[in-house]
Amino acid sequence: MDFHEEVKKVAAIVETFVKLAKDKKWIQKSVKRPGRFKGWSLSKMKSRYNALKKKEDKTEAEISEMRALAL
Repeated sequence: MDFHEEVKKVAAIVETFVKLAKDKKWIQKSVKRPGRFKGWSLSKMKSRYNALKKKEDKTEAEISEMRALAL
């Protein structure tokens, strides 16, 4: 896998995470740095994303949407 594919993959994960975070209101707007994740590293985002993907109570639509974004 070359560098550009890896970047696209990570970008898709972050994009999906941000979308989900806005839906679930995970983003805490700080006064100093608005719009930034409070203490969310990329690895934490990835693990959260994977945990969300594994959840059984997700609807088929949400899962297929995440898969489509991740590809």
